[in-house]
Amino acid sequence: MSKVKSQNNYDHILRMHWEGALAGSPQVVHFNTDVTGVFCQVVEEFIQTLDTSYLFVKYRLTPGAVNEPYAPFLTFIKELAEAQQLSFEELTQKAGVYPCQQQLFVDYLSGRPLKRPDEPLFEELAYEQEQFRKSILKMLWKISEKHPLIIAVANLQFAKNGTIRLIEEIQNHKGDGRILFVFSLDKNHYFHTDEENHYWEDFVAKIEDTSHIFEIKAEHVLLVEEWPTVSSVSSYEELAQVGCDNLQFLALEEAKDYLGKILVKTEKGGADLSLALQYNILQALGDCHFFLEENDDALVYYEMVLELAQREGNAERLAEAYRKLAMTHTNKFDLTTAQRLSHQSIKFAEISGIDSVLAKALFSLYLLSQKRTVPMDKTLYFN
Repeated sequence: MSKVKSQNNYDHILRMHWEGALAGSPQVVHFNTDVTGVFCQVVEEFIQTLDTSYLFVKYRLTPGAVNEPYAPFLTFIKELAEAQQLSFEELTQKAGVYPCQQQLFVDYLSGRPLKRPDEPLFEELAYEQEQFRKSILKMLWKISEKHPLIIAVANLQFAKNGTIRLIEEIQNHKGDGRILFVFSLDKNHYFHTDEENHYWEDFVAKIEDTSHIFEIKAEHVLLVEEWPTVSSVSSYEELAQVGCDNLQFLALEEAKDYLGKILVKTEKGGADLSLALQYNILQALGDCHFFLEENDDALVYYEMVLELAQREGNAERLAEAYRKLAMTHTNKFDLTTAQRLSHQSIKFAEISGIDSVLAKALFSLYLLSQKRTVPMDKTLYFN
Protein backbone atom coordinates (compact mmCIF):
# COMPACT_ATOMS: atom_id res chain seq x y z
CA MET A 1 0.00 0.00 0.00
CA SER A 2 1.17 3.55 -0.69
CA LYS A 3 0.21 6.97 0.39
CA VAL A 4 -1.96 9.22 -1.69
CA LYS A 5 0.01 10.45 -4.68
CA SER A 6 1.86 13.72 -3.96
CA GLN A 7 0.81 13.62 -0.30
CA ASN A 8 3.51 16.16 0.53
CA ASN A 9 1.84 18.64 -1.81
CA TYR A 10 -1.50 18.22 -0.03
CA ASP A 11 0.24 18.55 3.35
CA HIS A 12 1.79 21.79 2.14
CA ILE A 13 -1.58 23.15 0.99
CA LEU A 14 -3.30 22.26 4.26
CA ARG A 15 -0.41 23.46 6.44
CA MET A 16 -0.33 26.82 4.69
CA HIS A 17 -4.03 27.33 5.35
CA TRP A 18 -3.73 25.94 8.89
CA GLU A 19 -1.14 28.59 9.70
CA GLY A 20 -3.52 31.22 8.40
CA ALA A 21 -6.26 29.83 10.64
CA LEU A 22 -3.96 29.85 13.68
CA ALA A 23 -3.29 33.52 12.96
CA GLY A 24 -7.03 34.19 13.39
CA SER A 25 -8.25 34.19 9.80
CA PRO A 26 -10.76 31.41 8.91
CA GLN A 27 -9.53 29.27 6.02
CA VAL A 28 -11.45 27.14 3.53
CA VAL A 29 -9.88 24.42 1.36
CA HIS A 30 -11.81 22.47 -1.28
CA PHE A 31 -10.63 19.21 -2.86
CA ASN A 32 -12.15 17.66 -5.95
CA THR A 33 -12.39 13.86 -5.97
CA ASP A 34 -14.96 11.17 -6.69
CA VAL A 35 -13.34 8.77 -4.19
CA THR A 36 -14.28 9.64 -0.63
CA GLY A 37 -11.55 7.51 0.91
CA VAL A 38 -8.82 9.47 -0.86
CA PHE A 39 -9.98 12.73 0.70
CA CYS A 40 -10.35 11.17 4.14
CA GLN A 41 -6.81 9.80 3.91
CA VAL A 42 -5.36 13.17 2.92
CA VAL A 43 -6.99 14.84 5.93
CA GLU A 44 -6.12 12.07 8.40
CA GLU A 45 -2.46 12.01 7.35
CA PHE A 46 -2.24 15.78 7.68
CA ILE A 47 -3.78 15.63 11.17
CA GLN A 48 -1.07 13.20 12.26
CA THR A 49 1.63 15.78 11.48
CA LEU A 50 0.25 18.46 13.81
CA ASP A 51 1.80 19.17 17.17
CA THR A 52 -0.41 22.08 18.30
CA SER A 53 -3.51 21.80 20.48
CA TYR A 54 -6.65 21.67 18.36
CA LEU A 55 -10.11 20.11 18.06
CA PHE A 56 -10.93 18.03 14.98
CA VAL A 57 -14.40 17.02 13.77
CA LYS A 58 -15.21 15.13 10.59
CA TYR A 59 -18.29 13.93 8.71
CA ARG A 60 -19.23 12.10 5.54
CA LEU A 61 -22.36 13.15 3.67
CA THR A 62 -24.22 10.37 1.84
CA PRO A 63 -26.78 10.38 -1.00
CA GLY A 64 -30.45 10.27 -0.08
CA ALA A 65 -29.77 10.69 3.65
CA VAL A 66 -32.29 12.20 6.06
CA ASN A 67 -30.21 14.97 7.61
CA GLU A 68 -30.61 17.33 10.52
CA PRO A 69 -30.83 21.06 9.71
CA TYR A 70 -27.57 22.41 8.29
CA ALA A 71 -25.96 18.97 8.62
CA PRO A 72 -23.46 18.33 10.01
CA PHE A 73 -22.72 21.70 11.62
CA LEU A 74 -25.16 21.52 14.54
CA THR A 75 -23.71 18.11 15.44
CA PHE A 76 -20.23 19.66 15.28
CA ILE A 77 -21.25 22.50 17.59
CA LYS A 78 -22.70 20.03 20.10
CA GLU A 79 -19.54 17.88 20.07
CA LEU A 80 -17.17 20.84 20.28
CA ALA A 81 -19.07 22.61 23.07
CA GLU A 82 -19.17 19.40 25.09
CA ALA A 83 -15.43 18.91 24.50
CA GLN A 84 -14.85 22.35 26.04
CA GLN A 85 -17.41 21.71 28.81
CA LEU A 86 -19.29 24.76 27.61
CA SER A 87 -23.03 24.90 28.31
CA PHE A 88 -25.24 25.58 25.31
CA GLU A 89 -26.89 28.51 27.12
CA GLU A 90 -23.50 30.08 27.75
CA LEU A 91 -22.33 29.42 24.22
CA THR A 92 -25.34 31.01 22.52
CA GLN A 93 -25.18 34.07 24.76
CA LYS A 94 -21.43 34.65 24.55
CA ALA A 95 -21.40 34.03 20.79
CA GLY A 96 -24.10 36.66 20.25
CA VAL A 97 -26.61 34.31 18.64
CA TYR A 98 -29.66 36.14 17.28
CA PRO A 99 -31.84 36.53 20.43
CA CYS A 100 -35.05 35.26 18.82
CA GLN A 101 -33.25 32.00 17.94
CA GLN A 102 -31.20 31.41 21.09
CA GLN A 103 -33.72 29.16 22.84
CA LEU A 104 -34.29 27.15 19.67
CA PHE A 105 -30.56 26.41 19.40
CA VAL A 106 -30.29 25.55 23.10
CA ASP A 107 -33.27 23.17 22.95
CA TYR A 108 -32.04 21.45 19.81
CA LEU A 109 -28.48 20.99 21.04
CA SER A 110 -29.85 19.73 24.38
CA GLY A 111 -32.10 17.19 22.65
CA ARG A 112 -35.32 18.83 23.85
CA PRO A 113 -38.52 19.27 21.79
CA LEU A 114 -38.50 22.38 19.64
CA LYS A 115 -41.14 25.07 19.92
CA ARG A 116 -40.57 28.62 18.76
CA PRO A 117 -42.12 31.21 21.09
CA ASP A 118 -43.43 33.01 18.02
CA GLU A 119 -43.87 32.21 14.34
CA PRO A 120 -41.51 33.75 11.78
CA LEU A 121 -43.23 36.34 9.65
CA PHE A 122 -43.38 35.65 5.93
CA GLU A 123 -41.88 39.09 5.23
CA GLU A 124 -38.91 38.34 7.52
CA LEU A 125 -38.19 34.84 6.22
CA ALA A 126 -34.96 35.64 4.34
CA TYR A 127 -33.65 37.63 7.31
CA GLU A 128 -34.41 34.77 9.73
CA GLN A 129 -32.66 32.24 7.48
CA GLU A 130 -29.63 34.51 7.24
CA GLN A 131 -29.55 34.83 11.04
CA PHE A 132 -29.60 31.03 11.44
CA ARG A 133 -26.50 30.76 9.25
CA LYS A 134 -24.73 33.65 10.97
CA SER A 135 -25.58 32.26 14.41
CA ILE A 136 -24.06 28.87 13.56
CA LEU A 137 -20.86 30.58 12.45
CA LYS A 138 -20.79 32.81 15.53
CA MET A 139 -20.88 29.73 17.77
CA LEU A 140 -18.03 28.12 15.85
CA TRP A 141 -15.97 31.33 16.04
CA LYS A 142 -16.58 31.52 19.79
CA ILE A 143 -15.51 27.89 20.31
CA SER A 144 -12.34 28.51 18.29
CA GLU A 145 -11.21 31.18 20.75
CA LYS A 146 -10.16 28.46 23.19
CA HIS A 147 -9.03 25.77 20.74
CA PRO A 148 -8.36 26.16 17.00
CA LEU A 149 -10.67 23.94 14.97
CA ILE A 150 -10.29 21.67 11.96
CA ILE A 151 -13.67 20.92 10.41
CA ALA A 152 -13.71 18.38 7.58
CA VAL A 153 -16.75 17.35 5.54
CA ALA A 154 -16.65 14.86 2.68
CA ASN A 155 -19.01 14.75 -0.32
CA LEU A 156 -20.51 18.23 -0.56
CA GLN A 157 -22.36 17.07 -3.68
CA PHE A 158 -24.75 15.31 -1.29
CA ALA A 159 -25.33 18.37 0.91
CA LYS A 160 -28.84 19.72 1.28
CA ASN A 161 -29.90 23.26 0.41
CA GLY A 162 -29.46 24.67 3.93
CA THR A 163 -25.93 23.29 4.21
CA ILE A 164 -24.97 24.62 0.78
CA ARG A 165 -26.17 28.11 1.75
CA LEU A 166 -24.21 27.86 5.01
CA ILE A 167 -21.02 26.88 3.17
CA GLU A 168 -21.49 29.87 0.86
CA GLU A 169 -21.69 32.00 4.02
CA ILE A 170 -18.45 30.40 5.27
CA GLN A 171 -16.82 31.00 1.91
CA ASN A 172 -17.66 34.71 2.02
CA HIS A 173 -16.85 35.29 5.71
CA LYS A 174 -14.26 38.00 6.27
CA GLY A 175 -14.14 38.09 10.08
CA ASP A 176 -12.05 36.44 12.77
CA GLY A 177 -11.92 32.80 13.80
CA ARG A 178 -9.25 30.13 14.21
CA ILE A 179 -10.88 27.53 11.96
CA LEU A 180 -9.69 25.48 9.02
CA PHE A 181 -12.58 24.14 6.94
CA VAL A 182 -11.68 21.28 4.60
CA PHE A 183 -14.30 20.07 2.13
CA SER A 184 -14.38 17.47 -0.62
CA LEU A 185 -16.70 17.53 -3.59
CA ASP A 186 -17.15 15.86 -6.95
CA LYS A 187 -17.38 18.71 -9.43
CA ASN A 188 -18.65 16.43 -12.18
CA HIS A 189 -21.25 14.58 -10.16
CA TYR A 190 -24.35 13.88 -12.28
CA PHE A 191 -27.79 14.26 -10.72
CA HIS A 192 -31.07 12.82 -11.92
CA THR A 193 -32.72 16.13 -12.83
CA ASP A 194 -31.64 19.20 -14.79
CA GLU A 195 -32.66 21.38 -11.85
CA GLU A 196 -30.28 19.57 -9.49
CA ASN A 197 -27.47 19.67 -12.04
CA HIS A 198 -27.88 23.42 -12.61
CA TYR A 199 -28.01 24.02 -8.87
CA TRP A 200 -24.78 22.06 -8.33
CA GLU A 201 -22.99 23.72 -11.25
CA ASP A 202 -23.96 27.12 -9.87
CA PHE A 203 -22.56 26.24 -6.44
CA VAL A 204 -19.26 24.99 -7.90
CA ALA A 205 -18.99 28.15 -10.00
CA LYS A 206 -19.45 30.30 -6.89
CA ILE A 207 -16.61 28.46 -5.15
CA GLU A 208 -14.32 28.85 -8.14
CA ASP A 209 -15.10 32.57 -8.28
CA THR A 210 -13.57 33.10 -4.83
CA SER A 211 -11.07 30.25 -4.31
CA HIS A 212 -9.29 27.33 -5.91
CA ILE A 213 -10.50 23.72 -5.92
CA PHE A 214 -7.52 21.38 -5.62
CA GLU A 215 -7.49 18.08 -7.47
CA ILE A 216 -6.70 14.87 -5.57
CA LYS A 217 -5.20 11.96 -7.48
CA ALA A 218 -4.44 8.57 -5.95
CA GLU A 219 -2.87 5.30 -6.98
CA HIS A 220 -3.75 3.41 -3.82
CA VAL A 221 -5.84 4.32 -0.82
CA LEU A 222 -4.79 3.34 2.65
CA LEU A 223 -7.48 1.94 4.90
CA VAL A 224 -8.76 4.74 7.13
CA GLU A 225 -11.40 4.62 9.82
CA GLU A 226 -14.88 5.16 8.44
CA TRP A 227 -15.93 8.77 8.95
CA PRO A 228 -19.17 9.44 10.88
CA THR A 229 -22.35 9.83 8.89
CA VAL A 230 -26.07 10.15 9.57
CA SER A 231 -27.92 7.33 11.31
CA SER A 232 -30.78 5.70 9.44
CA VAL A 233 -34.35 6.69 10.23
CA SER A 234 -36.47 3.69 11.14
CA SER A 235 -39.99 5.05 11.69
CA TYR A 236 -42.45 7.59 10.34
CA GLU A 237 -42.34 9.36 13.70
CA GLU A 238 -38.56 9.82 13.44
CA LEU A 239 -38.78 11.00 9.84
CA ALA A 240 -41.52 13.47 10.79
CA GLN A 241 -39.41 14.73 13.68
CA VAL A 242 -36.41 15.41 11.42
CA GLY A 243 -38.70 17.12 8.92
CA CYS A 244 -40.26 19.33 11.59
CA ASP A 245 -36.82 20.14 13.02
CA ASN A 246 -35.74 21.34 9.58
CA LEU A 247 -38.89 23.45 9.38
CA GLN A 248 -38.16 25.04 12.77
CA PHE A 249 -34.74 26.06 11.44
CA LEU A 250 -36.35 27.22 8.17
CA ALA A 251 -34.55 24.61 6.06
CA LEU A 252 -37.71 24.50 3.99
CA GLU A 253 -36.77 22.37 1.00
CA GLU A 254 -35.41 19.65 3.27
CA ALA A 255 -38.47 19.73 5.51
CA LYS A 256 -40.81 19.52 2.53
CA ASP A 257 -38.85 16.59 1.10
CA TYR A 258 -38.80 14.52 4.31
CA LEU A 259 -42.41 15.17 5.28
CA GLY A 260 -43.63 14.56 1.74
CA LYS A 261 -41.91 11.17 1.74
CA ILE A 262 -44.09 10.07 4.64
CA LEU A 263 -47.29 10.77 2.73
CA VAL A 264 -45.98 8.97 -0.36
CA LYS A 265 -44.93 5.92 1.68
CA THR A 266 -48.16 5.72 3.67
CA GLU A 267 -50.29 6.07 0.55
CA LYS A 268 -48.40 3.21 -1.11
CA GLY A 269 -48.18 1.01 1.96
CA GLY A 270 -51.52 1.83 3.52
CA ALA A 271 -49.95 2.44 6.94
CA ASP A 272 -52.07 4.17 9.56
CA LEU A 273 -50.72 7.32 11.20
CA SER A 274 -51.94 8.60 14.54
CA LEU A 275 -54.20 11.64 14.43
CA ALA A 276 -51.56 13.78 16.16
CA LEU A 277 -48.92 12.74 13.63
CA GLN A 278 -51.25 13.48 10.73
CA TYR A 279 -51.86 16.97 12.11
CA ASN A 280 -48.15 17.62 12.52
CA ILE A 281 -47.22 16.40 9.05
CA LEU A 282 -50.01 18.16 7.16
CA GLN A 283 -49.63 21.46 9.00
CA ALA A 284 -45.85 21.38 8.62
CA LEU A 285 -46.16 20.66 4.90
CA GLY A 286 -48.60 23.54 4.58
CA ASP A 287 -46.10 25.80 6.36
CA CYS A 288 -43.27 24.70 4.04
CA HIS A 289 -45.27 25.52 0.93
CA PHE A 290 -46.52 28.77 2.48
CA PHE A 291 -43.00 30.05 3.18
CA LEU A 292 -41.82 28.87 -0.24
CA GLU A 293 -44.65 30.94 -1.81
CA GLU A 294 -46.24 27.79 -3.19
CA ASN A 295 -49.62 29.05 -2.07
CA ASP A 296 -51.91 26.66 -3.93
CA ASP A 297 -50.09 23.65 -2.46
CA ALA A 298 -50.19 25.27 0.98
CA LEU A 299 -53.97 25.64 0.70
CA VAL A 300 -54.35 21.93 -0.07
CA TYR A 301 -52.55 20.90 3.11
CA TYR A 302 -54.23 23.51 5.32
CA GLU A 303 -57.64 22.39 4.03
CA MET A 304 -56.73 18.81 4.95
CA VAL A 305 -55.83 20.05 8.44
CA LEU A 306 -59.18 21.87 8.60
CA GLU A 307 -61.01 18.67 7.65
CA LEU A 308 -59.28 16.73 10.44
CA ALA A 309 -60.10 19.47 12.94
CA GLN A 310 -63.76 19.52 11.87
CA ARG A 311 -64.02 15.76 12.35
CA GLU A 312 -62.49 16.06 15.80
CA GLY A 313 -64.44 19.17 16.76
CA ASN A 314 -61.30 20.73 18.23
CA ALA A 315 -61.81 24.51 18.53
CA GLU A 316 -58.10 25.28 18.93
CA ARG A 317 -57.13 23.34 15.81
CA LEU A 318 -60.05 24.82 13.88
CA ALA A 319 -58.87 28.32 14.79
CA GLU A 320 -55.34 27.51 13.67
CA ALA A 321 -56.49 25.92 10.40
CA TYR A 322 -58.69 28.89 9.50
CA ARG A 323 -55.87 31.28 10.43
CA LYS A 324 -53.36 29.51 8.18
CA LEU A 325 -55.85 29.46 5.33
CA ALA A 326 -56.51 33.18 5.83
CA MET A 327 -52.80 33.99 5.77
CA THR A 328 -52.32 32.02 2.56
CA HIS A 329 -55.23 33.77 0.83
CA THR A 330 -53.74 37.06 2.05
CA ASN A 331 -50.50 36.16 0.26
CA LYS A 332 -52.55 35.44 -2.86
CA PHE A 333 -54.20 38.87 -2.44
CA ASP A 334 -57.61 37.22 -2.22
CA LEU A 335 -58.43 39.60 0.61
CA THR A 336 -62.18 38.99 0.71
CA THR A 337 -61.73 35.27 1.31
CA ALA A 338 -58.90 35.98 3.75
CA GLN A 339 -61.12 38.29 5.81
CA ARG A 340 -63.93 35.74 6.01
CA LEU A 341 -61.52 33.02 7.13
CA SER A 342 -59.89 35.35 9.67
CA HIS A 343 -63.25 35.95 11.32
CA GLN A 344 -63.82 32.19 11.45
CA SER A 345 -60.44 31.82 13.12
CA ILE A 346 -61.29 34.46 15.72
CA LYS A 347 -64.65 32.80 16.43
CA PHE A 348 -63.12 29.39 17.16
CA ALA A 349 -60.22 30.97 19.05
CA GLU A 350 -62.73 32.58 21.40
CA ILE A 351 -64.51 29.24 21.80
CA SER A 352 -61.19 27.56 22.67
CA GLY A 353 -60.62 30.03 25.49
CA ILE A 354 -56.85 30.04 24.83
CA ASP A 355 -55.43 33.55 24.87
CA SER A 356 -52.41 32.75 22.68
CA VAL A 357 -54.64 31.25 19.98
CA LEU A 358 -56.87 34.31 20.02
CA ALA A 359 -53.85 36.62 19.85
CA LYS A 360 -52.59 34.82 16.73
CA ALA A 361 -56.03 35.00 15.10
CA LEU A 362 -56.31 38.73 15.78
CA PHE A 363 -52.78 39.30 14.50
CA SER A 364 -53.62 37.57 11.21
CA LEU A 365 -56.51 40.00 10.80
CA TYR A 366 -54.10 42.86 11.47
CA LEU A 367 -51.70 41.56 8.80
CA LEU A 368 -54.62 41.37 6.39
CA SER A 369 -55.44 45.03 7.06
CA GLN A 370 -51.87 45.96 6.13
CA LYS A 371 -52.34 44.38 2.69
CA ARG A 372 -55.34 46.50 1.87
CA THR A 373 -54.69 49.66 -0.12
CA VAL A 374 -56.56 52.73 1.05
CA PRO A 375 -57.16 55.25 -1.77
CA MET A 376 -55.78 58.72 -1.10
CA ASP A 377 -58.33 61.48 -0.86
CA LYS A 378 -58.39 63.19 -4.25
CA THR A 379 -58.33 66.64 -2.69
CA LEU A 380 -55.06 65.81 -1.00
CA TYR A 381 -53.70 64.41 -4.25
CA PHE A 382 -54.54 67.46 -6.35
CA ASN A 383 -53.45 69.91 -3.67
